[in-house]
Amino acid sequence: MGIGVALSLVPVLIWEGLLILLAGALSPFLSTEVITEMSAVGGAIFIGMGLNMIGVTDRKVNVPNLLPAIMLPIIYVPLASWIGGIV
Repeated sequence: MGIGVALSLVPVLIWEGLLILLAGALSPFLSTEVITEMSAVGGAIFIGMGLNMIGVTDRKVNVPNLLPAIMLPIIYVPLASWIGGIV
């Protein structure tokens, strides 16, 4: 595959390792409902990427603008359960 792939091993290993450590640090704070909702948002973003790739839409779906939406369930799910408990 070439020297470029071999040289990219170190930065990719560092980046992936940091993501795993961050996920391990955050896991006690994220419930299964939050993780499920984050996965659902990620699936919707993947659908947008797929629509861009096959060219179904007249305009491109601006996927990078949707990335912050993955973090919304961290706020939304506890807030919705708190409001549901009040009502």
